[in-house]
Amino acid sequence: INFFTGSQNDFKAIEERIKTFFGFSSVYDYKDIEVVPAYSRTKRASSDRVIQFWNTLVRYEMQNVGNPNPFDRERFKNLLSTFRGATRDVEFGFSKAIRALYDCGVTVIVQSYVSSTSIRGGTFIIQGKPNIVLTNLGKKYPTLWQVLAHECYHVLTRLQDLTRRGYHLSSDDKELFDSDLEEQSAYEFARGL
Repeated sequence: INFFTGSQNDFKAIEERIKTFFGFSSVYDYKDIEVVPAYSRTKRASSDRVIQFWNTLVRYEMQNVGNPNPFDRERFKNLLSTFRGATRDVEFGFSKAIRALYDCGVTVIVQSYVSSTSIRGGTFIIQGKPNIVLTNLGKKYPTLWQVLAHECYHVLTRLQDLTRRGYHLSSDDKELFDSDLEEQSAYEFARGL
């Protein structure tokens, strides 16, 4: 993911990059970051180390966004019904939906796909509010909407569980802690919006 540049053997530069990016005084502060995500993953092979690092980066980025809006569940539910119409506005619909989600307390970020993660999207609970990350896997507009709707389903139906667990990650594989019925319901919900 090009987080590190230069020689792979320049351990001093690697340590400085980690400390600078995360604002650490010591590289050992990294071990204190608790990452508890929920994601969507593909069937592609993945690396647990890369996924853990991705989780840490995403959590750090989400915490820095600091959405000041409280989570408004009723407003969130009403917003979901507008997704179908927004998908037809290819130029501005997606960004308008993300802004509206932000206004009701749900932060959404879109990142480039990181190889070896197989992650399509994830939902994190940070400071008691839902935060959704979407990876631009395949760089397809409909896929972003599909994953966004999928993750919103989990926020809508499993917020208490997510708050207790802290996360949900989505994939083609059966997701950790999820039943086949739960995932099928999420996919059907996303297809129906």
